[in-house]
Amino acid sequence: MTFSEQLRAAEARRKEKTKLFKKYKITSKQWGGDDGYQHTVFINGRQFVNGLTRSEVFYYKEKALESIISKESIEKLITPETANKE
Repeated sequence: MTFSEQLRAAEARRKEKTKLFKKYKITSKQWGGDDGYQHTVFINGRQFVNGLTRSEVFYYKEKALESIISKESIEKLITPETANKE
């Protein structure tokens, strides 16, 4: 795989994650000041993590997405049908 192919693949993965961020309403913005450590990641308008630099935002958006997906998978495992059987 050439370097340009790797870049295209990485950009495609980033675009897919951006679609998931929109689906699960994961956003970020500069919040509460104007210095470098004022970026915040939100899930459905509620703060997930704050005090970030701009370069850390994408990483923490990924962590927020992982958090939401893991919660959804746990909720699917614990359905009313399985809760009644126990």
